[in-house]
Amino acid sequence: FDKDLSDQKSSNSTGNTIREDEPIIPEEEDGNKNNGIPNKQIGDWGEKYVFNFLKIKTYAGLKDLTYTELGFTGIDRNVDVIEVKWLNRNGNIGKGYDFVILKNEKEIEYIEVKTTIKTGKTYHDITGTQWGWAWKLYQQGNGDKYIIYAVKGANSSNAKIVSVKNPIKEWTEGRLFLHPLKIKV
Repeated sequence: FDKDLSDQKSSNSTGNTIREDEPIIPEEEDGNKNNGIPNKQIGDWGEKYVFNFLKIKTYAGLKDLTYTELGFTGIDRNVDVIEVKWLNRNGNIGKGYDFVILKNEKEIEYIEVKTTIKTGKTYHDITGTQWGWAWKLYQQGNGDKYIIYAVKGANSSNAKIVSVKNPIKEWTEGRLFLHPLKIKV
């Protein structure tokens, strides 16, 4: 470490120099800035929205629908038993995903929900546990089982879901942008 780095400048992806007092992510693109509404409240709203979406849209055709402590089960048109589990329904458990979908008791999909009141493209925090689970599935050849549902326009009647299937693949192929990354040393 002989080199003096005091004159080193940082630059963003466009090559422009970043001043230290400039936010790295503009507030209008920060999915965690929700006009003073606590992130937990927005996150809970988003998870409930996704639960209802899964029940009313994705799995609307299930027969013999039965509600469980964490979600619901039913029989699809192929006579497979589908179960939707909302893992955080009774408190955050920190598994790396918020929902798990099972088909005949086999886990077939993991959904991580990110929520914002904003409607445009936004950045969302991904924990090490979440990224690690997505990475593990990707390495096992099961990356398509991990989906991020970004709920946009939360807390309004105009909410919608934007999904990212297999985020590790999307990232490695340059279609998903990560910024900023943090490391613990």
